[in-house]
Amino acid sequence: MISKFRRALFMVSWFFLARWNPRGTLFQWRSFLLKLFGAKIEGTVYVYPSVNIWDAKNLTMYNGATLDETVLIYNVAQVTLGERAIISQNAKLCTATHDYNLDTFNLIKKPIFINNDAWVCMDAFVAPGIKIGSFGVALARSVVLEDIPSYAVYIGNPAKFKKMRKKIKRQYK
Repeated sequence: MISKFRRALFMVSWFFLARWNPRGTLFQWRSFLLKLFGAKIEGTVYVYPSVNIWDAKNLTMYNGATLDETVLIYNVAQVTLGERAIISQNAKLCTATHDYNLDTFNLIKKPIFINNDAWVCMDAFVAPGIKIGSFGVALARSVVLEDIPSYAVYIGNPAKFKKMRKKIKRQYK
């Protein structure tokens, strides 16, 4: 009961206190709200106003991580974004599914880990339990159903290996 109340309070607070402000501003304010509701945030992160987060306490973000416009994070389980990880517009991270082989339709929760300097491009979907390695890329509209190794670029539905990314030291400064 308390958990449902806390989540409802977070959603109402987010709607009235975080979504109204202009794009590209007030990142520290949204970061403060997320921390207030249990998110673990280290350093400066960039969360845009139209982001939709299911449960702040299941979110960990490290310095430079970005959640762009209209990102949906259905984090029934933990979602971790490493340093400078970018989740682009309209991408979806989903940590839960159901066991459709049981008549009880049990909920299955699996965490998602997006490592340092990884990029989930616009409109991509990341399934429960996925790990994206450092500098890994899920290209636009990809459906990521398997882990993406470091520096690997994946594309498609389901996402498949396309090529290796050029070795760089960091995604952006």
